[in-house]
Amino acid sequence: MNAIKLYYTLFVAVTVIAFSSCEEFEDDRLDFSDSQAQFVQLSSGGAIEAAPTDTVSVEIEVRENLYTDINVNYEITGAITQSGTATIPNGELDTTVDVILPATAGSAAFRLTGVDNGLQVGRPNTSASAVERSISWE
Repeated sequence: MNAIKLYYTLFVAVTVIAFSSCEEFEDDRLDFSDSQAQFVQLSSGGAIEAAPTDTVSVEIEVRENLYTDINVNYEITGAITQSGTATIPNGELDTTVDVILPATAGSAAFRLTGVDNGLQVGRPNTSASAVERSISWE
């Protein structure tokens, strides 16, 4: 009988110690309640400088793979006037748009104008989002 009381007392003591030493675990990095909406943007980098007749590549990226094609609308204004749609293929995180520069010096602005699949153009809640890049050539 004494052995049963000993085991019971030991069990209660271990249980009390185990529950009293537990702390609540919270890590702000694991809070997904306020996650950002998916978005597309131009890859990092500043103004593009090139020579006349060069071909420059502008990279468009998405931050997470959606496993579907993503169609991104863009326009080029300035010394070049062009618009189109670039597709980030299923399973990829980026695509490039090649722009052939004219033989005479000039400048233009490459701007993202729209996207499908419920995504946003540019990083949400950020004033300095990468949705436009200047291109100049001399």
